[in-house]
Amino acid sequence: GAVPAANQPSDHLEIFSAEASGSSAPLQTIDFSVAVRDVAVNAHGEIFVTDPAMDRVLVFDANASGKAKPASSIGGAATTILSPSAIAFDSRGDLFVANEGRQGVGASITVYAPEARGNVAPARTITGALTGFSDPVAVAVDSSGATYVIDAAVRDVLVFAPGASGNQAPLRRLAVRGYTARELAIGPDDDVYVFASDGPHGTEEIASFSYGSGPQAPAPITGRGVYGADWISVDRAGFLHVLSPGRVYTFAPKASGEAQPASTLDVDFFLSNCCARMTAGADGRLYIYLTAFHWAG
Repeated sequence: GAVPAANQPSDHLEIFSAEASGSSAPLQTIDFSVAVRDVAVNAHGEIFVTDPAMDRVLVFDANASGKAKPASSIGGAATTILSPSAIAFDSRGDLFVANEGRQGVGASITVYAPEARGNVAPARTITGALTGFSDPVAVAVDSSGATYVIDAAVRDVLVFAPGASGNQAPLRRLAVRGYTARELAIGPDDDVYVFASDGPHGTEEIASFSYGSGPQAPAPITGRGVYGADWISVDRAGFLHVLSPGRVYTFAPKASGEAQPASTLDVDFFLSNCCARMTAGADGRLYIYLTAFHWAG
């Protein structure tokens, strides 16, 4: 596996070996000429990034490096992609895109077949008043195909049934009492991890929901007190990775309470924690995107 991070002020990924820790040197670097909002990796190692300014998702080859050009993209009127903020893959390889939309129009989750490229219509779309969407900013899918969405205007995680399409209400919500959900990740056992904050007090917590558990999480757990935490990801072995300015903290599977990290990796310090992104690939690699660019709103 590998661990990517990014230097400032340019936007890029730096790829480190799986054994990297401390201040290890990167093995591979990919530069971006666009302001990315999220990154995901499919089972073939292809790297997908959102380009909200152009309403598209860019696709890079697994071995891309330097100022590589995208191998392909998904974008155009037929795709209905509109200001994509987050992306994720399900176990079949379908791509899920969270679209923030613009001026209150176009908020949705659009789903594309694994081979979809170019100006292609989505296989299905979750959108409409019943969904509760106004500004979806995070998406994940469990092994059954249930879709989990965080909307910036909603404090909780919205959970939709497998195969959900059209104007459907969520089946249920997952809430961290007293906190606003900001990011989520799903582990190999379908446990759901939610990174949340309490706003003005500056407290950040990571809570977990066992698969099929009730709507309220127990007391916040792994990662408590990790200052400035911004993004989380869980790899296929169940390790929880927490991205903070200047460092990635990795916690052992099922770690709880005031757990100590199993390992740390130094990354370049980034100015704003609003835009850093991280995802664990199917092959165990960890991809981190950092930028000095600040997204407003």
